[in-house]
Amino acid sequence: MNNSITIVDPLADEADLLKSVLEEAGFGYRCRTLSQLDHLGDAFSAGEADVVLVDQDLIDGSALRLLQKLKRNHRGLRVLILAHEVSQDLYRRAMEHALDGFCLKGDDYPALIDSIEQTIN
Repeated sequence: MNNSITIVDPLADEADLLKSVLEEAGFGYRCRTLSQLDHLGDAFSAGEADVVLVDQDLIDGSALRLLQKLKRNHRGLRVLILAHEVSQDLYRRAMEHALDGFCLKGDDYPALIDSIEQTIN
């Protein structure tokens, strides 16, 4: 594990803020941001990320299939959905596609970092 995190969020300001928080947390995270899931496949040609954080607004059927395929092709990759709240439907769909869990969006960055650390370890 190289503590590399890819943040996929259509809102650049939120993605940049999260990137700053994670990189300054003292865990040695190296982060990059993407605005669309379409660019995610290219990101893994060199196996560059340990964890992918994906905004829930980008999650639909095709996105779940793409994430599932990435996980199959890159063993050890962890995928967490960034959500304001987790509905039963979103939870069920994510688990059906073998995603690793959820992180709540908001100002509770210590909880987010704990979720990432638990996922990495």
